[in-house]
Amino acid sequence: MPRAASGRGLDLSRVLAELAQRGITRILVEGGPSLQNSFLEAGLVDEVVVFEGARAVQGAELIPFVRGGLERIAGSPDWQLYEGRRLDSEPMSVYRNRKTGAHLAATQAAPTAPTQAPTS
Repeated sequence: MPRAASGRGLDLSRVLAELAQRGITRILVEGGPSLQNSFLEAGLVDEVVVFEGARAVQGAELIPFVRGGLERIAGSPDWQLYEGRRLDSEPMSVYRNRKTGAHLAATQAAPTAPTQAPTS
């Protein structure tokens, strides 16, 4: 695997280019704050899906993106809320990168509206 110029870690852009040559064009990055931050800092993130639990978890070590919490995405002009819904009782938000995420709309169906319980 291609190493970063610093010698620490992988060259993420080259890794993704190699995966694309093999026909893999979408990946799920599910890791800790350092890994997520590395992809964000390199400009390699098109979409962020955020699941929020019912209870807040305390602790500075739980900041999702090293250099900030969810406001790094939700409060940024570079990101647009694309879809919001609930899965069971948990909120899920999908944010798209305004610069790099435009191509996603052509490859995916439009989000479905949240369903409402039938009324009698």
